[in-house]
Amino acid sequence: MYLGYGAFLGFLPIYAKNVGLNDAEIAIVLGAQLVLAMVAKPITGRVSDRVGRIPVIIVGLLLCAAALPLIFRSESLTVFLLAAPLLGVGVGAVTPVTNALIADLASARRLGAAMGVFGTIWDIGEAAGPMIAGFLIGGLGYAATFDVLAAVIAVVTVGLMALVRDPKAAARDRESARPVK
Repeated sequence: MYLGYGAFLGFLPIYAKNVGLNDAEIAIVLGAQLVLAMVAKPITGRVSDRVGRIPVIIVGLLLCAAALPLIFRSESLTVFLLAAPLLGVGVGAVTPVTNALIADLASARRLGAAMGVFGTIWDIGEAAGPMIAGFLIGGLGYAATFDVLAAVIAVVTVGLMALVRDPKAAARDRESARPVK
């Protein structure tokens, strides 16, 4: 997700300018995405406390995967303002809930190291996103580049579903397996 998000941050202003948005409109699009991310974070964090981390992360990743191709096919302020907030909600779901998942999975003695690794992955994604997108845009154009990044997010989502067990679901399963006294 951070790869796609970094690419979004790096190339939205350039793409939006190319399709005719002015600087103020570009700022509104970026602001709309950010406002929705800020609003979503505490809500998705609470939801993940109730239903588990993995379902919320999956929904967030899928929103990001859906939003990126839509954003980079937009040609009017209205369409940008409908698509960019989807990315904001997706980012707002994945970011805090991934932190919570790491805290759930890491031992107390290794929590700092686990958070450090997560921060590094985040930074690598945000830094590599614009570089990879810049290379791909040169050969594929904007729409196909963001289709590729969305596909990467979708593949990672499938991998997450297959490989990571939600600690909250595991605790529920253990609790339901206990004999009633």
